[in-house]
Amino acid sequence: MYLKEYLSWMVHTYPLMFKSDTLEETQLKSLDHLFFITGNGMEWYDGYLLELESTGVEWKKKETKHSFRVITKGPRYTEICYTEPLDEAFLKMDTVEEVMAGPMKITIPQRNKHPWFPAELDEYSRIMDIPKKVRPDWLAGASKYLTAAIAFYADPVRVAKDDENFIAVTDLLRKKDASVPLDTIAGHAKRYIEAVETNLRKAVAVILPRLKKAGIAQGTEDDIINGIRP
Repeated sequence: MYLKEYLSWMVHTYPLMFKSDTLEETQLKSLDHLFFITGNGMEWYDGYLLELESTGVEWKKKETKHSFRVITKGPRYTEICYTEPLDEAFLKMDTVEEVMAGPMKITIPQRNKHPWFPAELDEYSRIMDIPKKVRPDWLAGASKYLTAAIAFYADPVRVAKDDENFIAVTDLLRKKDASVPLDTIAGHAKRYIEAVETNLRKAVAVILPRLKKAGIAQGTEDDIINGIRP
């Protein structure tokens, strides 16, 4: 299963979750779901991520260094070929979904309007246990997303404006007690960023050796994801 095809399938199937105004932000939201979000229902299989509930693969529980991990058992999964393009023309199509709310119908635009920000990275995020025999395009996708996340957290203005987890950390103190000193709030914010940076460094330690072994140079990720090996 190629990463490019899987990202396209994700956005076409769940536009309200991933579809944004630009290809870059749409891709980042999709990659975030794959590599950062904990409990996304996916496991590494044959070098790429696979949804557990929709595969037909027989899964067997096994205790590993990451609790609740599973391993595969049984036949090789049949790969899916998804040909619908993820391009500017698709992004401009703003289809809607009608849902019932009591006696009325509500129209919901099929587009995610929330700005992209990285999900909270932890030891159970799938980027943390990328297998050694990972497929090059999936490895390139993880590298591209990790690079984007590092750049995001290097911009404090952007973090304060868009990171909902960071905003929640600071807003909770303000709402709980308006008299909380600003330096206390700043201390909590600093500890949040320090924890994020610690986990980003752990992810870098996982990614870099695999990039080197695969002969992938940072900055060439898009070419590899698109099937053009430099």
